Amino acid sequence: MQLLRSLLSYGKPVPWRLIHDWKCHACGDCCTRYVVELNPREYAQIAHTYGFSSVTVSAGKIYLKRRPDGSCLFLHNLNGRNLCGLQHAKPEACRLWPFNPQESPIFGHPELSHYRYGRKSFYVYVIPACPGLSYGEPSRRLKEKVIPEILDMKFRGRISQKYSTSTVVPKPSTLYPPLTVVRV
Repeated sequence: MQLLRSLLSYGKPVPWRLIHDWKCHACGDCCTRYVVELNPREYAQIAHTYGFSSVTVSAGKIYLKRRPDGSCLFLHNLNGRNLCGLQHAKPEACRLWPFNPQESPIFGHPELSHYRYGRKSFYVYVIPACPGLSYGEPSRRLKEKVIPEILDMKFRGRISQKYSTSTVVPKPSTLYPPLTVVRV
């Protein structure tokens, strides 16, 4: 518990074995506090579907556009819940939030961050700023559903989410039209 308190007090990534569970509460904190960098494929898809005004360039990098209040352009409040308008085309950074999976223990504590998946070892950390986290002995859901899905998205190219996203998901047409996949 001392380690957890120390990591939390400094806002450092927390090894997954100190997390009991995580569920998205659709609070929108991540969509208002963080800037989302896009990879070239994400940029092409989003700019093609929603226009070039939906992205911005700074210092040679491409980001999702933000509103004057600092929130993501695609963040929408529906009945008191903050939902992503890119639900079916979320950038990787958004799909992985608040998890930070790595191929080596770059944030330390390999014994607590290690996760064996298939034949490979990974190191999974969690950004403690997310209010959807609960701490303690990892739940079966976290171990068997959430973390494998996160690793599939990061290292195997999976796009769809079931366990690592909000359970309040609007129909795609509610926020924006469905995304057309553009091959680059």
